[in-house]
Amino acid sequence: MKKRNRMMLGILLVVLSLSVTPKAAFAENKTVTVIETGNEKAFDDAINTVNGASEGEYIISLNDNIEIRGATIQSPCPVTILGNGHTLTVRGSIHVAEGAQVKLGSKDGNVLEMHGTKNGEEPGLLHIKGTCEMYSRVSLSGRVGNNQFGGGVTVYGGTFHMHGGVIENCGIKDGSVCYGGGVAVVYGGEFIMDGGTISGCYADSDASKYLPEPTWFTGIGGGVFVSGGSSFVLNGGTISGNRATSMGGGIAVVASSDEKYNLQSSVIINGGTVESNSARIGAGVFASAYYRCFAVPIGTQTPDSGQAEKPGLYINNAQICDNKADKTDGMG
Repeated sequence: MKKRNRMMLGILLVVLSLSVTPKAAFAENKTVTVIETGNEKAFDDAINTVNGASEGEYIISLNDNIEIRGATIQSPCPVTILGNGHTLTVRGSIHVAEGAQVKLGSKDGNVLEMHGTKNGEEPGLLHIKGTCEMYSRVSLSGRVGNNQFGGGVTVYGGTFHMHGGVIENCGIKDGSVCYGGGVAVVYGGEFIMDGGTISGCYADSDASKYLPEPTWFTGIGGGVFVSGGSSFVLNGGTISGNRATSMGGGIAVVASSDEKYNLQSSVIINGGTVESNSARIGAGVFASAYYRCFAVPIGTQTPDSGQAEKPGLYINNAQICDNKADKTDGMG
């Protein structure tokens, strides 16, 4: 009798496992929706579809060159933009809202070219409050902003992760807030660079001579600008041929106007190359809590809402060479 009971129990357990396992497996498999786009209206419709979704994953796939005014991605559903060798021209910005997850390109090398315009209507070709990942055959280029943070990319409290790729020929000019020609990381943002290139970018402004305090400067961080409790980790790649009117032709990490000589941001260089950049002071890499960024014109709140885990500048196993400074009191 006991043997029969054990046999029945074993059969029951097998039946239960067969009834539960398929449901669990089905729950783990998210639906992936591919949306083909070949013009501005189709791209806008795709963004609206994504923003109206509450589950699944979405791929916006270009089948032609497209020019758009801009876009805001705010759905929590993961979104990938694939270029398939085409160019996406953006007159404004692509905003990645808080909580959104966006990938540009793919691990298998899908080609996407994103091109900005001169006198961009908003800061950054990409404006990131959520999470954005960029892959090796993606390029961002040609964006020229006026009086803001970030020419190519503005990491505005979010996270930007480069797995290779190129940011080139982007800049900020003609104003009292010209910080981060390639990438600006502010409001407690995080930028991780695992390979790739930032080149030919610039932060051009002479407006610091009109500011009320001699410690406030403009035209800082031609390649990468970091401030306000933010962080930049360079694990490899190249930052080259960038320029800044004042400080940090390649990389600049400085206090915001509210940090009161207490630097809260960090730059960690674990490898890679910083070369052939130029600035008046600190052509390659510049770090300071004394010189501060004049952030008041962007709004009532200055970018000091975050706190980097290890404030300061840390360099290990990197090549910093052939940078050209007009003065020697920064790091060249």
